[in-house]
Amino acid sequence: MDKTNLKSTFLWDIAEKIISYDTVSFKSNSACSNMIANLLEDIGFTVKIEQFDDNGHMKEQVIAWAGPPVEDGIILSGHIDTVPFENQPGWTKNALELTLEEDKIFGRGSCDMKLFIVHCIQALKELDLNKLKKPIVCIFTADEEVGCLGAKRLLTKLETILDNMPIPKRALIGEPTNFNIINTHKGIVHFDINIAGKGGHSSRPDLGVNAISPLGEIISLIEATNFEYQQKLDPVLKKLFPDFPYNYLHMAQVDGGIAVNMIPEQCRLTISYRCFPTDPPYKLLNDLKFEIQKLNCSSQISFGNEFSTPGLATSLDPTLEKALKDLTGNSSTESVSFATDAGYLSSLGIQCYVCGPGEIKMAHQPDEYMPLEHFLKGPLFLKKLLLDLVF
Repeated sequence: MDKTNLKSTFLWDIAEKIISYDTVSFKSNSACSNMIANLLEDIGFTVKIEQFDDNGHMKEQVIAWAGPPVEDGIILSGHIDTVPFENQPGWTKNALELTLEEDKIFGRGSCDMKLFIVHCIQALKELDLNKLKKPIVCIFTADEEVGCLGAKRLLTKLETILDNMPIPKRALIGEPTNFNIINTHKGIVHFDINIAGKGGHSSRPDLGVNAISPLGEIISLIEATNFEYQQKLDPVLKKLFPDFPYNYLHMAQVDGGIAVNMIPEQCRLTISYRCFPTDPPYKLLNDLKFEIQKLNCSSQISFGNEFSTPGLATSLDPTLEKALKDLTGNSSTESVSFATDAGYLSSLGIQCYVCGPGEIKMAHQPDEYMPLEHFLKGPLFLKKLLLDLVF
């Protein structure tokens, strides 16, 4: 497929529609998920929608399958939700309008990762599902961008949803990797450090306890801890994660005080870190708690909003890996520091590989785009992969 008359194709039509839906994670994605479900049904898939209410917003996850109920099938997985775009500086395009300009396809979700779902639909439409020897299962999730929460919900439900269809033990997650083959990635942990002081008038600081004051010691402790992490280089991690083989406590947000003439009685520091998939996710947090307890602070210090998303331990599926290498021309697998739904899906015994169109540097950015070359290549890439593995 080339870009001649691209805008008159089925591929462009469904891409334009899926980008037009505002599926930012804190909103409902029902309109978009129903479109995806209807398209898959039209192709010949059995489709079920897993619904849940999220603070008054209906979320829907699309699970669809085709082929005989036998082992050795494949999962194609992507997420429907996107990160916010309103009030994000730097946008020059309409975030909800598919735009082709200078061999780039613009729109929120173009890279991360609505257009991969479009590629799946296009590829599946071109295949004769009656000739399937092994099943194809599509899993298109909600709330990936806020901790892979949709995938987490499916862990206890997927077997029931699929009924007599065995859960395939290999999966392709089409996150933007520039078609590099990823078989391991880090997880995410984030939490708050809450400091409680005693308020009062700023003219009498001696009568209060400033909640911001201990922040200096805590920040110094974190910086020293990060320095120590960089001195302890694990050769195994250096090989697996050559881009950044260290632990690192990222200080992300600070909030404290309400007026210049008042003693701050509350302060909050939000921290995140990317944990290695082989480590207990809360190890760094527990170590930090222990060290902070040693500080001689007059304020009360507590921890809250502790949350983790699992990493992906190294996957090994020689059949899928060889097929991906043959198609991409890559001779090796790689790692990344961002998390994906693969972290949760792998806990079901699924060997997950992350490989898809687009470049991660454009994810979450203003004027997000996918290279036109990738947009055109994606469906053929998937079609060839499926013909090799399940037909």
